[in-house]
Formats: sequence, C-alpha cells, structure tokens
Amino acid sequence: MNTKTRRKTVRTGLALASCLLLASPLQAFADEGLSAADTSSLPVYEIDLNDQHPFETLKEEAIRKYISTVPTMKLSDIDMNASTMEVSYFDQNNKGLQTIQISLSLVSAADAENASPTATSYVEKAAIKMTGEKKPQIILKSQEVTVDLGSTFSYTDNIGYITSPTGELPASIQETDNVDVNTEGSYTVTVSVADGLSKQSSVSYTVNVKKPAEVVRAEEEAAKSEEEKQKEAEQQAQQEEEAKADETLAGAADISNVTTSTPASITYAGTPDHATGDSGNAYPWGQCTWYAYERRHQLGLPCGSYFGNGGAWAASAASYGYAVDNNPQVGDVVVFAPGQAGASAFYGHVAVVEAVSGDSIVISESNARGLGVISTRAVSDAYSYQYIHS
Repeated sequence: MNTKTRRKTVRTGLALASCLLLASPLQAFADEGLSAADTSSLPVYEIDLNDQHPFETLKEEAIRKYISTVPTMKLSDIDMNASTMEVSYFDQNNKGLQTIQISLSLVSAADAENASPTATSYVEKAAIKMTGEKKPQIILKSQEVTVDLGSTFSYTDNIGYITSPTGELPASIQETDNVDVNTEGSYTVTVSVADGLSKQSSVSYTVNVKKPAEVVRAEEEAAKSEEEKQKEAEQQAQQEEEAKADETLAGAADISNVTTSTPASITYAGTPDHATGDSGNAYPWGQCTWYAYERRHQLGLPCGSYFGNGGAWAASAASYGYAVDNNPQVGDVVVFAPGQAGASAFYGHVAVVEAVSGDSIVISESNARGLGVISTRAVSDAYSYQYIHS
C-alpha cells in the first residue's frame, strides 16, 4: 500500500516574537507516516503546552543538545538568529509522546555577517512531549511599547488576542502597572487572565515613556540656537572690553615699539631698598616674561632677570625683597598662576597693570595673541591675583 505524506512549511528565527502556533524562519513538516510507538531510544524534548513560541524553544534546546556532543564547540560560537531548524509536524495540544525529525543548519557567530555564511548541518530523530496543563493564553503585540510623553496609555492597546482551552471568553482579566505618562522612563505592565476553570496565566511587558522625536529635535535645535546666541554675546562682550581697554590706555604711557635692551647701567624712577636681581633682559624674545621686563623698564621700575616662568615670578620676586600682595597698582607685574584666568597650565603668565578700576584692571602683555604680539585687555576679579610692586 502506498502512503502519501503531506508537508506544511513555516519558518522562524529564535529572536522573533510571533503568534501562538508558528513563526518565521523555522520549518515544520506534517508527516503522517511517522510512528510514535517506540521512542525509548530517542532523545526527548519537553515543551510546555502554554509556550507561546514552542518552535523557538525546540530550536534552542536542539542546538544546545547538539553542541553538548561536540567538545570543540561552545554555545557562544553559534549565531542563534542566523541558524535555522526544520522539524516534522507535531500536535502542540497533544500531551503524549510524538516522534519528530529535526534538521539543524548552524551558522557560526564569526561567519554570520557574510553574505553567504557557511552552515553546519545536523539531522536527528527525536521525541517531543507536551507537558503541563493548558491555560488561557495572552498574546502580546510586542514585548516593548513606546508611549509619547504626556499622551494616554491603555494596556489593551498591546493585547493581540486571548485564547482559552475551554473556547470560552476569560472569566476575569486583571492588569497592574506603574506607568506615568508625564515622566520619562521605563515601566512594567503585567496582565493576568483566568478562565472559567480557574486556570490562570499572566504576561508582562515594558512601556517606555519618551518625548516624541519631533519634540526632541526641536529642543536640540533650540539649545543649539541658544548656545550660538551665548557665544555671540560673549564675543560681543569681549570686543567691548577690549575697546574699553584701548580707551583707558589712550592716555597711558606708550607701549609700542618695545625692543630688547640690555643697558650698560640701569636707572629707576626711585631707588629700591632691596636687591632687584636686575642685570638685563634674559628672557626669550616675545614671551610674556620678556615683555613684562621691558615694560617695567619703560616705566622706570626694576625687574629681576631670572625670575623663571611666569607662574613663578611672585615667589622669585618675594625672595629678592619685592613687595608682593593681592592689591593691584599701575606698573605692577600681575602674576597668573598656571591655569588661572586662561594662563598656560604649565608655565603660568605675567603682564603689567596699566590701569585699575574697582575690581577690574587693564593689562598689557605679550604672547596672549601670538609670540611677540603686544596686546591689552581688561581683567575682572582683580584681587584674586598676585602683584609684584617696586
């Protein structure tokens, strides 16, 4: 007698959620010619009657079993999503043992990105046993839902359908959540259902409350625009400060045409009552230290020749007997510690005070805008710096 075999094909992948019965890309074949009479020598896979993705579960278990027989292979070596399985048909509502044939095509994780990955094939006969008691099923549309901030939320929007082994509508549905649509965050929703036989089941899913994409874009554009306005305002304020400094210096001593000088004899406006350490300009041309020495001499004031880097000048000057404090006077050397007020984090900086106005000073300096470039600017918070007097 000839026996005809009918096959029904459906594909599924491990990572995809699907309906209760079948999913894609897995294949299942109905095969009336298979007998389940003798399964004593076959491996047995147990699947819960309430498993919403039984083929997914069978695929993962079959891959794990195969890998356990290969000493050189680990589960992490396999790309579960890219790997596929074909299995002969089995009745998901039948609690007895059923004989099936499984065909695996395993793709390595290292090879999964290739256009045509190499696959390892494995075929086995096995038995499948559906276990447990059939309960009502809640089929979700998605395991994760996004809700716009400030909108409304209803748990029923994510319910695909509900099934019951009795074929009747569920006797009760309960839902709990902590979703706050006015606060961004991730929340958990749990839905429970019971049928007329008091059999219960529940599912949970995540609700993400987020600002709509167009709102996020608008806020980002507004923040960017505000930042640009702030930069423009800062640039304008800096230009105004520089203009003010130029006006303040209009009547001050001329600081143009500064040149290196090492006079044979050094004279000052007054006679210092301490050692000056002044034996000529020994600082590199164009540096802030070079200019501070030259400008002090223009003003008839002493200056040490070997005070070191700008940030070290206050300590060096004090060691010679110069008066050093936090009170600015015209002609003083102002010392910026390393990293202070934009000074070099390593060398520090020095300049010469040209004018004092309340809590601000106007300074002249070199190398703030380029080596040898002499410039002026206004500096606030004047009493936070150290000053070298005569």
